[in-house]
Amino acid sequence: GDNLGADLICTYRNDSTVLQFDRVRVYREISNKTDGITKLDVYSLDQNSLYVNGYNEALLRPTLLPTTTPTAPPNLERFTVNFTVTNLKYKPELGAPSSKEFNSTASTL
Repeated sequence: GDNLGADLICTYRNDSTVLQFDRVRVYREISNKTDGITKLDVYSLDQNSLYVNGYNEALLRPTLLPTTTPTAPPNLERFTVNFTVTNLKYKPELGAPSSKEFNSTASTL
């Protein structure tokens, strides 16, 4: 359809002794913060569209999405978050990082 898909590359500083990124924990945190993957501020989300580094609980098992993640500097870890916004239709302005519409939407998401 013409719903807006959001693909984010996120970065966090890993200062702990835990070496592996916990995508299940991050998935559940995002789920909790978005009312069960239903809303993000004024936007409605497709409840089955959340993936964190390929992990998706809606499918009842981890699923890997093909992604390429740039290498992070030491102590910085990168991970991807993907979801679909159902009440925001894509327009060309959303693909232009210098547009007012892009910047307004990006700050909310």
